[in-house]
Amino acid sequence: MTERLGIITLWILVALGVLLISRFVFLSIFSKPPATLGLHDGRLAPCPSKRNCVSSTASGRSHSIAPLAASGSQDEAMASAREAIEGMPGARIVTVDGPYLHAEFTSPLFRFVDDLELLWNGERQVLDVRSASRVGNSDLGVNRKRVEVLRRRLIGD
Repeated sequence: MTERLGIITLWILVALGVLLISRFVFLSIFSKPPATLGLHDGRLAPCPSKRNCVSSTASGRSHSIAPLAASGSQDEAMASAREAIEGMPGARIVTVDGPYLHAEFTSPLFRFVDDLELLWNGERQVLDVRSASRVGNSDLGVNRKRVEVLRRRLIGD
């Protein structure tokens, strides 16, 4: 009897695991780009209250990250950023429009999509950055790590 109960419990756990994974796969496949993408009054959108976003324009410690250093003109900075992003796993450049760049990063296993946005700030000679997951409340630090990888790629490390 105990063995049979163990087998039933195992099957229930497997079924719940499959349902959970299916939910994440469904959400990631059918996630739409959020309305917050793009420039809003010439700025990147603020991070939502969820812990799956980092931004160089955020003031809160959990969301704040330093902007990316850039040198040269807007065109040179955007070209360098584009080249650095194109060499990153799962990256796809969606939009480059003057001082603005939007790229999508798709995770290999569950196909989650994260949005990375850059905005050239010529006054400060930096690229403001915002990176956010489309689904979930936490990204386990993935967006912060991605921005730091991009930072290293831009300085030639």
